[in-house]
Amino acid sequence: MAEQLESVEALVEDYGGSDWKAATRQEERTALWAARHNAFWAIKDKWAGKDLIATDIAVPVSNLAELVRATNADMAELGISAAPLFGHVGDGSFHLLPMFDSSDEDEVRRVKALEERMTHRAIELGGTCSGE
Repeated sequence: MAEQLESVEALVEDYGGSDWKAATRQEERTALWAARHNAFWAIKDKWAGKDLIATDIAVPVSNLAELVRATNADMAELGISAAPLFGHVGDGSFHLLPMFDSSDEDEVRRVKALEERMTHRAIELGGTCSGE
């Protein structure tokens, strides 16, 4: 397990990730899960007044990078700039939370298009749109 953690940490650092945390004791895991669950409220606070759609995409880990790259390209094409991604990517699952103004029909259309693309792509890659 220690070797795997070192490998993952190196990958995270190589791709610009920061604040890497891993836990081996129950109290550490509990604290990390609390932080993960509080991320939702931090996101809502950062984009106060915006709505969000919480997605739940999962694919085989071997296809995760392809899905994330394609999703980033879709976001750029659709003009969606605020969509935090978090989750438990170690098992091929992540949550993308596109932020939008629900009173703006164009923003709603673009976010729905993103969600549809992600769903279809996940299924094509052997995954699901309901990872949990």
